[in-house]
Amino acid sequence: MISSLLYNPLKLQSTIDPAYLASKPRLPHNLNVFQYDIKIQPYFPNPTTTHDSSLDFTFDGTTTIYFQMLETTTSVQFDAYNLDIYAIALTSSNGIRQQLASANLDNSTNRITVAPVTFLQANQNYTVSFGYTGKINPYNYGGLFYSTYVYANGTQGNIYATFFELGDGAKSVYPCVDDPHFKAVFNLTVVAPKNMVTIANTMEDTITDIG
Repeated sequence: MISSLLYNPLKLQSTIDPAYLASKPRLPHNLNVFQYDIKIQPYFPNPTTTHDSSLDFTFDGTTTIYFQMLETTTSVQFDAYNLDIYAIALTSSNGIRQQLASANLDNSTNRITVAPVTFLQANQNYTVSFGYTGKINPYNYGGLFYSTYVYANGTQGNIYATFFELGDGAKSVYPCVDDPHFKAVFNLTVVAPKNMVTIANTMEDTITDIG
């Protein structure tokens, strides 16, 4: 279900103004991100699942970002687009949750600034966890999108996949540092109906039946 392989890239068109992308400043390189733990549960019509139909073509997400500060600072920024973030937790390497002075989303830059009461210290490791909801888009918008195909017998199948090469693709699925300068390990969990096949561009770790 989550795949960067199941799409026709010739039909995907960016909805982001190139002038906006060119003028948008890059995030400061004052941290190293080394791991993302991402869990996505999409909702869509499916005969094997039961949920409120108002949730169709949306998803629940949780993302934990592991990072090290390279300099002492008062806040840290992440990219996020069209996500309804309802929970944020910042934790230091000793497991102590940091009290937040503020957490603000700037819709003009699609960035969220997380500021703890105390300084973020250079050479210290932290994790920041987000709980949020998002949208499953028509396929020409990228991000987490839906499309259809036709079997040889004429019946229709459904595809739910990801395409992150558009301007706001990745950050519309999970909060992140959306900059090619930053490399990290990704651990992805997808909650999918039993009657659908989940495909990724790496090996599966484990499959768990949750009923």
